[in-house]
Amino acid sequence: MRTHSTSRPLAVLVLGDVAAAQQRADQLRLRGFATFIAQDESELSWLLGVAQIRPTYAVVDLSSPIGPGTSRVLLLVGMARLAAIAGLPVVLVGAEEDDARFFRRVLALFPCDPGNTAILSALPRTSAG
Repeated sequence: MRTHSTSRPLAVLVLGDVAAAQQRADQLRLRGFATFIAQDESELSWLLGVAQIRPTYAVVDLSSPIGPGTSRVLLLVGMARLAAIAGLPVVLVGAEEDDARFFRRVLALFPCDPGNTAILSALPRTSAG
């Protein structure tokens, strides 16, 4: 007879530049983590409401160069808003110390991309099954 675990599997929401977020998500999936990407509020609403995905943490990837005409502050505000809507603690990648002020619960801040092993080591395992 099977017993169901009461703890949730670790799931990660990746926020950031589309290409960088997709690459990060693919790498995390290869390591066995349920990983989802949302680029805006409508995608996040669909994940949380329709698909009923319940990520445990958000990885905000700011390591990609910002294109001309794009404001870093606006990018930070947008990513912080998505993390807040989802109610998730975050790991910031490619962030400056000052960037953390935009986010409610920062687990770790990496000034450059440290690789997925370092990012995953910053995630508490209390929710893992």
